[in-house]
Amino acid sequence: MKTIDIVCGVIKTEKGYLIGQRKSNVHDGMWEFPGGKVENQETKEEALIREFKEELGIEIKVLGALCSIHDVREDCILHVCAYVCKWIKGDIHLHAHHKLCFVEAKDLYQYAFEEADKDILDAVNALERGKEYEENRGKKGIT
Repeated sequence: MKTIDIVCGVIKTEKGYLIGQRKSNVHDGMWEFPGGKVENQETKEEALIREFKEELGIEIKVLGALCSIHDVREDCILHVCAYVCKWIKGDIHLHAHHKLCFVEAKDLYQYAFEEADKDILDAVNALERGKEYEENRGKKGIT
């Protein structure tokens, strides 16, 4: 069965995590972390930077891998790699989404994501809990 490499970017601002509602024939209306297919001769990081430029018109910096999942479909396997990214510059223009919103990590589960994306939502929440732990550690004098 054919495997397709997909990347998505997890960006957090002071408003929350950036998610988009898909505008396409495939899974129209579902929510996602923006991204797309990795093209031939392209690294995953290059694909992510390209996809954000094409889909949203913004420049990002890839900070590191968050998690990866395998979504087995009838006709293929999607290997999805999620990366933590930083929004560097640019104003958002919607090309591949109906709308975008910023959501707190704990509220991501209230949006209609693909079933396989649940692992990404879990990873984002674990990342958030880790940040809270580190912040509280300093406040409580824990070393």
